Amino acid sequence: MKKYYLLLIVLLFISGCGTKKYYVPDQKVLSNNKVSLQKELPSKIKFFTRDDATLENGIVIPENKKLPKGFVSLNKDLAKKAYILLVDNKQITFKKLIVEASKKDNLVAILFSDNSMTLFDLDKNKAVLSEQFDALLGLRKFVAAPLFYKDLLIIPTLNGKLAIFNLKTKKLIREIAVSKQDYFSNVIFLTVRGDTLIAASRDNIISITPGVFSQKEYNIKHIFASKNNIYIFTLEGNIKKLNLELKEVKSVSLKFANIIAPTFVDNNIYFVEYGDGTYLVKMDKNLENLKVYELDAPDVSDSNIFTKNGVLYINDVYIDLKSIK
Repeated sequence: MKKYYLLLIVLLFISGCGTKKYYVPDQKVLSNNKVSLQKELPSKIKFFTRDDATLENGIVIPENKKLPKGFVSLNKDLAKKAYILLVDNKQITFKKLIVEASKKDNLVAILFSDNSMTLFDLDKNKAVLSEQFDALLGLRKFVAAPLFYKDLLIIPTLNGKLAIFNLKTKKLIREIAVSKQDYFSNVIFLTVRGDTLIAASRDNIISITPGVFSQKEYNIKHIFASKNNIYIFTLEGNIKKLNLELKEVKSVSLKFANIIAPTFVDNNIYFVEYGDGTYLVKMDKNLENLKVYELDAPDVSDSNIFTKNGVLYINDVYIDLKSIK
């Protein structure tokens, strides 16, 4: 009898795997124009952040600068290679693996893989602040970088919190929970718009303005913010437009959509959808005027696609999104 139930479970699993569904665009919104990425990069994408991408040959795009062998760019100021941080053409070695880092003037805030942080003073050539946070259970691919804001340093910890330090006193003044999960809970997004602090993990988003704290739970795959709005792209294929207080302005559902690399260009939203077919999807900032293009691109995946300054890069080819009619 046990063998019968085991066989039944296996058959149900195989059946479920065989019935995976994909997004199919309505013919009314499908363009007759096929989009091809014909401009070539000198090498394939090796690593990317929200700010830039490092190619296999060490070139960083879009800055077009060359890094020493083995380094990958974190942003325009910093690059890393395992335990080594590259800043102002100087290499600083730490005892822990570097995950993310940010620079402001002579200060560099570094987040390490064991969920600890260090604030390093370049003028003094030493750490002026260090903190160990709680242990983490798993890590999502995207990790937010530390944020300098006025006299504060905000560290997005790998266990789903914001640790806020006073830069003058070098003291931890507050911790704020972002994620509601105990595992794979790291902060994936952190920014300031006006006087509003916005942070998100994969399961939750928070917004903090003076005297007001707001939060909402979503299954977040991607997120970005414009001047006055936040756009959330969920694992279910939903696109949510929120105001900075997290009130939902508009919602659109693209059933079964596997959304990657969303970006905001000239008041339009673009993203790539891949599954049964590969498409470039365009809509305006109000989530209206949907248009879908067949996309001729090689080996699309979450790990080799990057957008910056209105340009879509996939593997070793790219296209200026503003050129698409």
